[in-house]
Amino acid sequence: MPSSSSIPPSQEQSKLSFATIQQANAAFNAGEFLQARELCTKALTEYTPYHPVIYANRACVYSRLGYHDLAAGDAYRAVMLMEYIRAVLEGLEEDDDEDDEEEGQNGSGGGGEGEATLHTDGSAQATDEDKSSTLEAEPEANGGEEEEEEEEEGEPTSIFTHIAQAAYATVTTFYKFTNNIPVETDVRRADLLAFTTKFDKLASFYLVNSLRQTSSLLDAYEFCESTLKRYQDEVPQPESASGTKPPPAQNGAQQLEIDTAEFVKIKLSIMNEMNEKLEKAIADQAADVSPEKSRSILSSGVALRQNYPWNTYEPDRFSEESLHKLNQNMTKCALNSGLGVAKCEAKVLDLPDLTVQRGEDGRLIESVHLSKHLGIFATQDIYAEETFFVEDITISGAPHPGKRILCDYCSERIVPHKNRDGVDVVPEVHTCPSCPQNPRPSSSGGQKPGEGGEDVSPDPPLYPAYCSQLCLRLAKESHHNPTTLCGREDDLSWIYDDIIASPNPISMYSVLLIKIFATSINRNNTHPLLLDEVKYLYGIPPPSRGLTMRWDFVTCVVRPMWILTQGLGIDIYSAKGVRMFDTWVVNTLLAKIMGTCSGRFEPLLGIQQECDDRPDVVNVHPTWSLVNHDCEPGVGWKPEGKGKFWGIARRGDEDVPKSLPPGEKYVAVKKGEEVKSCYTDRKLDYKVRREWARDMLGGDCVCARCLREEKGDLEQRSSKPASSNTT
Repeated sequence: MPSSSSIPPSQEQSKLSFATIQQANAAFNAGEFLQARELCTKALTEYTPYHPVIYANRACVYSRLGYHDLAAGDAYRAVMLMEYIRAVLEGLEEDDDEDDEEEGQNGSGGGGEGEATLHTDGSAQATDEDKSSTLEAEPEANGGEEEEEEEEEGEPTSIFTHIAQAAYATVTTFYKFTNNIPVETDVRRADLLAFTTKFDKLASFYLVNSLRQTSSLLDAYEFCESTLKRYQDEVPQPESASGTKPPPAQNGAQQLEIDTAEFVKIKLSIMNEMNEKLEKAIADQAADVSPEKSRSILSSGVALRQNYPWNTYEPDRFSEESLHKLNQNMTKCALNSGLGVAKCEAKVLDLPDLTVQRGEDGRLIESVHLSKHLGIFATQDIYAEETFFVEDITISGAPHPGKRILCDYCSERIVPHKNRDGVDVVPEVHTCPSCPQNPRPSSSGGQKPGEGGEDVSPDPPLYPAYCSQLCLRLAKESHHNPTTLCGREDDLSWIYDDIIASPNPISMYSVLLIKIFATSINRNNTHPLLLDEVKYLYGIPPPSRGLTMRWDFVTCVVRPMWILTQGLGIDIYSAKGVRMFDTWVVNTLLAKIMGTCSGRFEPLLGIQQECDDRPDVVNVHPTWSLVNHDCEPGVGWKPEGKGKFWGIARRGDEDVPKSLPPGEKYVAVKKGEEVKSCYTDRKLDYKVRREWARDMLGGDCVCARCLREEKGDLEQRSSKPASSNTT
C-alpha cells in the first residue's frame, strides 16, 4: 500500500508549483533548456509530483535537448496520469447519474436541467444553477491522512487509486490557477474534463512524435491509433491541422490546442515510414522476415547513450578513491580463486573511440581520438588454464526463477543435468525460509522447461531456490527480501511471460532491472545508481562521444513502470518515485547493463523465441566488467554462475600449451600487459563479432584483428573484376 506520499499537495505547494512552471516556460522560451528541465523536475519532486502538465512540458524540453527517448517516457507518464484523472471524472459522473435518478424517484426535477448545462457549457466559471453538480476540488489539508487511516481499518486502497486521487486534486488546483478561479470555488466536471482532454492530446502528440524520433515506429503508430480511438467522436479537419510542434506557453501552456486531425496526418506519415524501414531491413537481409521479426524491426529504436548533464550520481571512476575500492574487490576475487594473491589490478588508460571511419574509396581511416577508460593489468604472469579470478557478487537473472531450474542469484543450474563432459550432476538446492513452504504450482503457461521439451520439474514451485547457502545469503542481502521479491513471484509471473514473448533483443535486460530495483528498495531506498553492484559499471560516456544504444519503448519505459508499480508496489509518481526511478535513471541503468552484460542460451529453460540474438540468461559481474574487449584475448570465461576467469592460449597458439615439457607453463598474459577478454565468440567472422558486441561497446570494435580482417576484406573485394552485363 502506498505511503502518505500520495496525499494531494497543499495550496501553498500548488502555488509554488505554478510559479515554478511559469519560470520553466520562461527558461524554455529563452532557449535555456537545461534550466527549464531542472525547474520542471523541481516542481515534480518538491511541490506537485502527480502533475501531468509538468510531465508534458518536460517532454517538450527533452525533445529540444535531443533526448527523444526521455521525452517519450515523460509524455507517456503524462498520458497515464490523464487516464487516471478521466477514471475519477467518469466515476463522479456515475455518482451524479445515480443521484439524479434518486432525485427523480423522489419527485425532484432539478437534476436533469443542471446535468444538461453541465455537459454542454465549456466556460471557466460555474453558474449558480448547476452548483449542485460541482466537484470538491481541494480536500482539507489533513484529509488525505485521515482518509488513509480509515482505509487501513477496512479494505486497503490500491496504489492506482491513490495516484488517481492525487492527480485529480493536482490538476483541479492547477486548472483554478490557470483560469484565475479562487481556490475555494468548486469546479464543474465538464470544465475539468475539457481541460484534461486538451492536455491529453498535447501529451499524446509529444509521445507519438518522440517515438517517431527514436524510430520506434510501431509504438508511435499504435499510440496514434489509440488517441484517435479515444476521440473518435471528433470529426478531423485536416485543413486546420498544424505541422509544427507547439512549445509550452508562458502561462502554463493552457492556450495550446492539438486538433485531432493532426493525428490523422501523423498516422499516414508513420505508415509510410514503417514501410520504408521494413523494406530496407528486408533488402539488408536479402530475405523475407517473419511477422515477429517485423514487429521487432518496427519497434526497435535508438537513443543517445551518455552521462546526462544533470546526473550527480556517477562517480569519478578514475580517482584514487575509486581505484582503491575497485582493487580491494580485485583482491577479494583473487582470494576466491584459491591463489591467495591478486594477479591483476585496475588502472587508467587511453583507448581509441569505437568508430570506424572510411574515406571516399571505402578504405579505413583509423581513429586517432583517445578517451580515458579503466582497464585491468596483470601484476604477475597469468598462465593458460590457471583460474586467477572468481567473483561471487553478480547481478544475474532469467525469467521465472520460481521454476527452480537456475539459482536465483548466480544462475547456476540447480536441476539434475549433464555437465560439459557428459557427467551427471545432481546439485544441492537451498530455499528461502521466509518464502511460503507449500507454494501452489506455477500458473505460467508455455512449454515445460527442459532440453527437447522433457519435463524437468513436473510440478514447478512458485518461489526461487539457490545453489548454495552463500547465494541464498547474498540474495537476501540484495534483492530477495520480504519487503521486495520474497514471496512475490506470482506478482511478477505475467511480466516474465511478457519478457519471453517480446521479439526485441534487449527485452531480457528487464530481469536485471527487477533485481536492481528490488535491491535499491531493500537497502533502505538507496538510489539505484549508487548501489555497489551498479555504481562503477561502464556504459555512459561523456556527451562528446556521441554514442547511441538500442532502445525500445516497452523495455525502456513501459515494462519498468509495470515492474515498479504492479510487481513491487512502488508509487513511481511520488516525489521519491521520481527521484529514484525517473526515466533517465532507468535509461542509465540499461546503458550500464548493455555495456557490461554477458549472456547465454539455456536449453533447460525451454524458451522458444523468434529473436535469434537474445540470450535466455543475463549476468553482470561488476568487478570483472572492467576488463576491456579484444577479439584476440588472453583470458577466457564462461557466462554462467559465478564469474570464473582463466588464462587461455592466444589465437594460433591453441595447441602450444599441450606440447610444452612437464613443469613449463604457457604465459597467457605477461606481467604488465593489459588483461583482455572477448565479449563474443572469437571464432566468428568480424562482421558478426562487431554486431554482437555493439551493444556492449557502444560502437564497432576497432581491435587490431577486426581492423586487419576488415582491411583484407575490402582489398579482396576491390581486387575482384567488375561483373559484365553484356549479352
